[in-house]
Amino acid sequence: MLCHIISADEWAAVQAGGAPYAPPSIEAEGFIHFSAPDQVAATLDRHYRDATDLVLLIVDPAGLGDLRYDDVDRPDGSTEVFAHLYEPLPLELVVTTIAVEAGPDGRRGVRPAGHPQSALLEGLLAVLVLDDLASD
Repeated sequence: MLCHIISADEWAAVQAGGAPYAPPSIEAEGFIHFSAPDQVAATLDRHYRDATDLVLLIVDPAGLGDLRYDDVDRPDGSTEVFAHLYEPLPLELVVTTIAVEAGPDGRRGVRPAGHPQSALLEGLLAVLVLDDLASD
């Protein structure tokens, strides 16, 4: 599974329109940004620290067409691999959504531990880890 962060208002508008999702990054950069489940917390902290009303889209990558895994340079000189979709996202590949909320320290994250949706994200991460182990 892959994750994409979007504002709740933008997601509602996309759903109402029914067309594949094509955010401004398609025009500006040529792709849609995705994070692996274990990259979401850092992505939220790095790019969405002051944002409110965010939704995490959980996307099934199996049906994605032009999906690439690209090395992204970090300010510290390291690189990290992120998934990028080089075409609009078909809405039917969005498996579920998870609300992003601020914690007591003001940092953004998925719903608190114990919430059914946080268990879903933890389960998705576990499946990804097991899939990686099985493919080695």
